[in-house]
Amino acid sequence: MKTLALISFAIGLTFLISCGEGTVVVIEDPSVQRAIDIGIIDEYLTAKGYDPATVDTTESGVRYIIINEGQTADENLSIDESDIVDFDYIGRLTTDKLFDTSIESISEEDTAIFSSAKVFQPIRINYSTTGWTLGGSFIAGFSQGITATFDKVHVGGKVLIVFPSDLGYGAIPQFGNEVETIPANSVVTFELFPVRVIKQ
Repeated sequence: MKTLALISFAIGLTFLISCGEGTVVVIEDPSVQRAIDIGIIDEYLTAKGYDPATVDTTESGVRYIIINEGQTADENLSIDESDIVDFDYIGRLTTDKLFDTSIESISEEDTAIFSSAKVFQPIRINYSTTGWTLGGSFIAGFSQGITATFDKVHVGGKVLIVFPSDLGYGAIPQFGNEVETIPANSVVTFELFPVRVIKQ
């Protein structure tokens, strides 16, 4: 029986090697990359002066920090269920390299990001603590980070979210102006800045 199993394994392995002109497709356990990413996130937060143990984490693994609550003296500037919220964002790698932003002056840091054709403006969402929509699709960590944090800040506030690569762009590198801006399996960070709220 063992001999038959070994022969079947050898035939399967030979088939894999012979497919695709000698290439073998390797499927890795996603928990391995997640563990690597968590280590990178902890190192990043420590380097930035945050104690990872005091940083809040969503059930899915998005880490978030309320850096500034914003204009808390005015309840009209709070963010509540169903409010329409405009916010700016800055996306960076854990090396602090910029890869995307809604703020034109920030985009000028990197020619791979800046484009005179891009319209730099805040994103508008209809906020909900159970998830939000605006007619587009976004990476999971970005959406989940907003859902977890915007009811904790007011206009003028600032939030930092950091999340593992499987909640971001995964193993697919991203490009801007034909230059790689996000390598495969990158932990990414976003600073989020609510700038306007329309009460519903």
